[in-house]
Amino acid sequence: MELKHVKNIQGETASMFLFSEIGGWGIDGQMFADELRWLGENGVNDVTIHINSGGGSVLDGLSIMRAIQMFKGTTTTQIEGIAASIAGVIALAGDKRTMVDFGRIMVHDPSFSDSGSMDEKQRNALSSIREMLIDIFERNTDIERSEIDNIMKTETWFDAITALSRGMVDEIINTERIAENVFEGVTEIAAMVNRAETIHRQFANSNNNNMKVIKNHLKLDEKSDENAIVNAIETIETRAQNAENKVDELENSITEKETEIGNQKSEIENKTTEIDTLKNTIAENVVDSAIAAGKFAKDKKSELVDQALDMGIENFTKMVDAIKSVPAKITDQLKVDNVDKGIDGKSFRELEKENPKALNALKNDNPEKYAELFKNEYGVEFSA
Repeated sequence: MELKHVKNIQGETASMFLFSEIGGWGIDGQMFADELRWLGENGVNDVTIHINSGGGSVLDGLSIMRAIQMFKGTTTTQIEGIAASIAGVIALAGDKRTMVDFGRIMVHDPSFSDSGSMDEKQRNALSSIREMLIDIFERNTDIERSEIDNIMKTETWFDAITALSRGMVDEIINTERIAENVFEGVTEIAAMVNRAETIHRQFANSNNNNMKVIKNHLKLDEKSDENAIVNAIETIETRAQNAENKVDELENSITEKETEIGNQKSEIENKTTEIDTLKNTIAENVVDSAIAAGKFAKDKKSELVDQALDMGIENFTKMVDAIKSVPAKITDQLKVDNVDKGIDGKSFRELEKENPKALNALKNDNPEKYAELFKNEYGVEFSA
């Protein structure tokens, strides 16, 4: 394959260059993606994409960005000068993102070549593309969405230090030259002094760059001194400690509430058990009274207690009151070994529980059979 954008391949590494317009007569998105895919298929797993471009076609740029993101190996996007417009978006795609110390990134709103005569469909499309680009910046930088919106409207330029502090790049490449032996070949005192002053300025500039990064992170003015930086760090530490203390308080409060809820549940369970015991006692008393009054046989007590609990004490009492009493001695002697079955082969008690409507219909249609089932079940005559 003839490679237009790949300039060198060394073993498992290669370099690609975006040093022109994106799209148009410049760098074709499809061609770049094909070449990058070809590298991956031919043993290359570490690719550096060098960028120095004023931008261009959003469509071609997105193809290039996604090709970089989908590459199975490791990618580095390195801004060698300017990464403007869609080229700045491409620069965000690398696994590692670097930038020379004099480089610049420019971000602005997308536009059509003839924005002055756009129809409604074109305006909607442009608005959708803009939201898509905001999504990309939000996911790949440390900048809030609302600020990205403003940055795009005002066409904003970022130097290397600012780009690093805002999460647009991961590393700044220092392009200054520092000799390994700074005084090698220097014999005159004045020349040695000048060289020493130069080196001091280089290190001072490096320290200043580091301090700029720190101040940007702390949102301090560039004129802030070391005391202001220390105070800002102490303020952050204090806030962090206060937040940690608040979390501890909330955790303790949650534990107390959970304990309180557990105690309330236990109390409810105890009260429920106590109520069930009282209901059972009342039901037994009502059944005992009915048996003593000769309305039921003694051997039916257990079933009658269950019936009283199912029906409710008040309804069961009404039913008992409606039953004609018989002498206790006769009631005690009633033992039904073979209880006649009623509808669907079910006893009177089973019908009361499972099909009370059918039992009521039997009462109206065949009162003799109803009375017979009632007597077989409870050992007493039915009284309407």
